Amino acid sequence: MRRKYLFYTLAFLSGAFTSLMVAMDIWISAKLIPDIWIFGISILWAGVYIHAFLLPILSLKIYENRPIGHFIDPLFKGVFVPSGKVLHYLIIASLGNAIASLTYFFLIDIMPDPSAVLPFSSVVIIYLIIGDMIIEKESPSIAEIEGLFMILIGVILVSFSRGRIDPISLLLVLGPMNFGSFLYNYGQRKAKIFGRKIGQCDSINFRFWSLLFTTLIFSLLLLIFYISPQIVLLGIYYSVVYFLPLAIDMVITFFAAVFYIRALGMGKMSIVNALSSTSVVIGLPLTLVLSFYFPEVYKIPEMTGLFLYLRSIGVILVFLGIIGISLSEVTAYILIRSRPGYSSKLLEEIIRIRGVESVAAIVGRYDFIVRVRTRAYSKAYDTVLRKIIQLEGIEDVHWVSVLKEWERI
Repeated sequence: MRRKYLFYTLAFLSGAFTSLMVAMDIWISAKLIPDIWIFGISILWAGVYIHAFLLPILSLKIYENRPIGHFIDPLFKGVFVPSGKVLHYLIIASLGNAIASLTYFFLIDIMPDPSAVLPFSSVVIIYLIIGDMIIEKESPSIAEIEGLFMILIGVILVSFSRGRIDPISLLLVLGPMNFGSFLYNYGQRKAKIFGRKIGQCDSINFRFWSLLFTTLIFSLLLLIFYISPQIVLLGIYYSVVYFLPLAIDMVITFFAAVFYIRALGMGKMSIVNALSSTSVVIGLPLTLVLSFYFPEVYKIPEMTGLFLYLRSIGVILVFLGIIGISLSEVTAYILIRSRPGYSSKLLEEIIRIRGVESVAAIVGRYDFIVRVRTRAYSKAYDTVLRKIIQLEGIEDVHWVSVLKEWERI
């Protein structure tokens, strides 16, 4: 499978499983655990139980000395305990996830129609564009910015509701919820980067440790800022009493998170978050189906008049944004012939150029073959080819654009 297609597939699957997760959350909170804080604590702790149960099973080796988890994430080799910078950034990610989760449950608790403001959590894409610029030290392309904002506006239009938008609730979404989501994405991405260097970067272990730290931090934040210890203990008790439905919910969440973390390891935070935001689009037909079978739990969304037009425009914008982002990436190879005596020096200088993924010394008409991956043709020429041509010792350069490419993942 082409790496690009795998990346998009993982991000889309994350969005699809997130839609199922939200539907399951609504059912449990309506049927079994109506108190939102008890529900929040119980589902997190149930998630820790089920993940602790799954992790050793996924570590069992059944085929060609590979663990079962290898078929979910090829990087999975077994259970590991994070340390050093990997642990540091996983804790940052967990803190962000706990802050976002706390804000989410608080909104549900105080606002009769959270759907009026929750779509604005997609504004985190703007935070992530800035984060990508900081991490990669490179500004996003115009095509990327256009695609991201089309997805952002489309998601908000799809989620348009009759609910009154409360200014305080909107500030909570735009502030701590989005900031928490940014910290989660940033921490996970940095942990993946440092984990690659020591062979500890699989999404299964990352999911388990992130969930464990998130649960501990979430429970601590509740004790400090909001509720009594009795509610926390009651939530832990309910996590055992209603373990089966909570476990089903968290298994769905497990796959949503694993696919999401894997995608983060292959692409930029902003694009992964934008693609997975299609869960709002997927959730629309899912809600229609569920409202038919469980009308007492799921409310039929307004699909007439202005709302129909707004949601239709939103769906179109989301898919146009996705197509725009997918078409903007450029992969190319540059064949270079150097002057005698410059080979070793050029090798070191070329690999430092941003956008260059690899350099190989070859035998034949050319001396080097350079693999380039950038976000737009303009960046490929401006940031890579022009810098290579300006290097001392370059005699001839030949650019080859890649139309299709398959990689062993």
